[in-house]
Amino acid sequence: MTPTKVPYLCGGILFSLILQARKTRIKARDKFNSGSDGLKDTDVMMGLVNVVTGDSFESAQGGTFGKCTTQFKTCQDYGTTYIPFTDPSVISSYTSSIKQKDPDLLNRMSEFINRFINEMRSEWLVKSLIEVIQDDAEIDKNTFFDIALNKSVTKENLNSITDVELPVFLLSVLHFVITQRPDNTKGRATFEKWHTQNGKKSPWKFVSSVGTTNERSFVVKTTIEGANTSDASPTDDVVEVVKSENQPKTPKARIEDKILASGKAAADAWGKVMETLADDMEKGKADQPEKPRLVINKLNENDTLFLKRFREVAKPLFKYCIDNDPSAEATDLFLSDNITDFINSWKFEYREIEDYAFRTLVKDTMDILSEYTYYLSDKFLRLIPGRNILWFRNESWEEGEQLRKVLQPESYRLRCEIRDLYLRLYPLPEEDTKSENTTIIQQQTNVVQNGDNNINLTNNGTINIKL
Repeated sequence: MTPTKVPYLCGGILFSLILQARKTRIKARDKFNSGSDGLKDTDVMMGLVNVVTGDSFESAQGGTFGKCTTQFKTCQDYGTTYIPFTDPSVISSYTSSIKQKDPDLLNRMSEFINRFINEMRSEWLVKSLIEVIQDDAEIDKNTFFDIALNKSVTKENLNSITDVELPVFLLSVLHFVITQRPDNTKGRATFEKWHTQNGKKSPWKFVSSVGTTNERSFVVKTTIEGANTSDASPTDDVVEVVKSENQPKTPKARIEDKILASGKAAADAWGKVMETLADDMEKGKADQPEKPRLVINKLNENDTLFLKRFREVAKPLFKYCIDNDPSAEATDLFLSDNITDFINSWKFEYREIEDYAFRTLVKDTMDILSEYTYYLSDKFLRLIPGRNILWFRNESWEEGEQLRKVLQPESYRLRCEIRDLYLRLYPLPEEDTKSENTTIIQQQTNVVQNGDNNINLTNNGTINIKL
């Protein structure tokens, strides 16, 4: 009989938390080129099975596997054949790999994280798992969990840690679930408390505040030395830091250097980039952990001063990014430099902020603006000589495809996220009540593609800011 104690850590609960920490969902909206973003529940589950077994099974993407995945996630079943976490031979092999610290196992988990987990949500994932482990009354206080290659701590001491190697920690939690929690249905009460559903056939929505109450900061390493992730998809997030050279550079080279130093390296080929228009723009974003709300009158004196300074420098950046569409109009040549300077000025100071909601807001701002600079690079924009402006690239068929399938949807998504940051930075007392006041960000793009294959593209969209 399913226990009433909540929370209860099992396979379905672990999987649910991983889904909340995954990268932002993107789907193709082009009716001629429909496809997948590779981040469906079934994709993540196949990735998890691959971590445990080392086997891939692309043919399992049918309805049966989808049903098994749903039953596993909702703690109704363990997924039978397709999700072999109760198979004695699988358990034995996985346990042996854990004890031997098998580098292949570590590499598979590192690749899983690189492919599916949003680095911006990795700390939340660690905090959530620690909270569940400590609040699970049926886990003995002396149960050990690995937090690094050569370091383990008991349940009782998890809250005292400051550094976590995410691949090692997830492998350890997964091992506990597989070996100690064979009955996945015992997590049903936890799943129902954490989720809500409008109707029997409606999707479940994650509504739990798990992982948001712990104000301690953790240094979370998403990759560790010795883990090879070179086989990851070219669409995965890759961070590359490039040292600037002490010599004069052209505006083009200077922009490129700033972009590389800020965030993501360019994707390999235009044909392999992400597909057009984000599904979360029109049909709702994938469920994400609720962000803590900034309550200004509860800030201490120092945080109040920090807030005043932060608003002064952040507001003009927010307004410019929200109001200007880089895929349809001119972009300030120095925008990327200004963003980089802003990030550099706060990357140390934000750690001195005591209020958790405010500190989280500053960190989210730096992360999102850093990502935005990637789309201000020479890869997507070109310099208009003598005018100090950048213009979207559209001189060839390849550049036109890149404009439509990458720059337009991704810049729009990020402008929406910047809008959300602005609303968090300037909360209104009446925010909890319904309001009819709305600020609309227009995205109206008219692109003429010249060449052998002429294309007229019209794209109209809006970003609504409820005030």
